[in-house]
Amino acid sequence: MENLLLRLPTPIVVWGSFFVAGIFVYLAAAFARPASIERKAFVKCFVAGEWSHKSAVTDLIAYVIGKITGLLQAGLMPIITLSIAGVFTGGIHYFFPAEHFFHANILIFLCCALILMFFSDFSGWLSHVAQHYVPVLWELHKVHHSALFLNPLTARRGHTFGILFDDVAHACIMGPPTGFLIAIFNLNPVEITLLGAFANKFFFMITLEALQHSHYPINFGFFDRIFISPHMHQIHHSSRLEHWDKNFGYIFSLWDWLFKTAYRPKRGEVIVYGIGEAETAAYQGFYGVYVLPMIGMWRVITRKTPNATGRPRHDGRYSPAGILWRDPAAAPMGAIE
Repeated sequence: MENLLLRLPTPIVVWGSFFVAGIFVYLAAAFARPASIERKAFVKCFVAGEWSHKSAVTDLIAYVIGKITGLLQAGLMPIITLSIAGVFTGGIHYFFPAEHFFHANILIFLCCALILMFFSDFSGWLSHVAQHYVPVLWELHKVHHSALFLNPLTARRGHTFGILFDDVAHACIMGPPTGFLIAIFNLNPVEITLLGAFANKFFFMITLEALQHSHYPINFGFFDRIFISPHMHQIHHSSRLEHWDKNFGYIFSLWDWLFKTAYRPKRGEVIVYGIGEAETAAYQGFYGVYVLPMIGMWRVITRKTPNATGRPRHDGRYSPAGILWRDPAAAPMGAIE
């Protein structure tokens, strides 16, 4: 079962989930009112005009380029994680050389997989929060939030440097728990890597993460307090002020409830996708994805971006405020009241 799940190609899982969900939504829409949210969601995802929208074309450009540039990152990230893990493993063995540690069995393998998955999800949440609250990183992350038509390709819509930051942050955060588990349970790097991959793919499937970038308003009811449902992540992409900076999680919503960033949407709640009309239009196409964010970062660093009053931030003195963290008094740019 584990080998079958790991060998199942991710594109099959993602696109299979997307189209199977479309069938269920269509069946629901067939018996629903003409103006129902089910019918609107199905039409939004399966009308040809939406797939030819500039936002969808931009998703495709970013996806193809991301696949090419991601080859290097895919090989580099495990090296970073295992290098940091090696330091922690060596430290534990140095300070506790005579200790008897546990030998792995099926229950221990399961516990290790869950621990790795929890840390992996928390690292994603933490990196995601940083990309919203650190202005220089937000300039990169804007690319992802400028999507108007959510589809499976949108998940990889992002600037190369933004994706690199996310991957490196994840690799570094995963180092200590990986090293701890290797030392305590006498695991090898191959076993620990497979355990993490298995846990992530399993929860990726059962929490319908593939549908987070879609217009299907699916929620989990009570379990929205544990897992991020597709509808909760769709709220994250909304530019309405009450939705701004909400639901940063990927698998678990626990982190958002714990740190007061959770928002549970109501049925039929209006979502306005994008980051404001002007910026959303600007961050389309190759220039908008790869060049404009670099210009935006330079303007943030040199204080040439406007603040909440519309005046330049630069006052002739260097301060990390406004570069490394957001001015709490400033309203988020692009938010809609």
